[in-house]
Amino acid sequence: MFPKHKTRAIIITKEDRGEYDRLLTLYTKEFGKIVLFCKSIRKESSKLRFGAEPMLLIDVEFIEGKSFKTLTDIVIVNSYANIAKDIKKISLAGKIAQDLNDLIKGEEKDWEVWKIIEQSFNNLNNTDNDFITYQYFFWRLIDTLGYGPELYSCVKCGKNVNYNKIPFSLEIGGILCDNCAKTENYFTISVESLKMLRLILAKDFDFLTRVKISHKDEEFLWVASGEYLNSLN
Repeated sequence: MFPKHKTRAIIITKEDRGEYDRLLTLYTKEFGKIVLFCKSIRKESSKLRFGAEPMLLIDVEFIEGKSFKTLTDIVIVNSYANIAKDIKKISLAGKIAQDLNDLIKGEEKDWEVWKIIEQSFNNLNNTDNDFITYQYFFWRLIDTLGYGPELYSCVKCGKNVNYNKIPFSLEIGGILCDNCAKTENYFTISVESLKMLRLILAKDFDFLTRVKISHKDEEFLWVASGEYLNSLN
């Protein structure tokens, strides 16, 4: 008899197989990232098909077989209605889901990762600050996964940095002193952008929504998060 499990999860991706089947990739509260085989779930007669879509918070049951995990039940906990009716939020939710799929490789439970994911979808659904929602998600996630940047001293030698011109290295992952910057590829980060990154990793979401940031620094952090993600993949 194969064991049956129940857990809370957020659906990250779907992949249709054959005429009626589907694979779902989920991040779960108890098991981390898993892939479920959903037999015949795309049939119109399937009672589970409406819960087998990305970016839903669900309670899910599955049987763990020798070769794969098979879905047995889905209950929708939160459909994130505000995301579903806003094209910009749908796009950002898709980006968050794709980042999760790219950055999290194995099936390993991580309570901190789960909290970040659940809070990020709640933030996106319940607030209009998409910039803070994504930046909070991204930098908190990579820091929890062990890929976070060094933001207080030179990532290479540990010395203080020149705050008139702050070199930031994607390859090494952090700010550089003037001397170490001579031998590394880097881009220059503003003092305000650096302060914002520090706040993102230190303060809660509600505090961050009250922080004023210039349009220029906001644009910079969108680019920086994208480039940092590319450097990790």
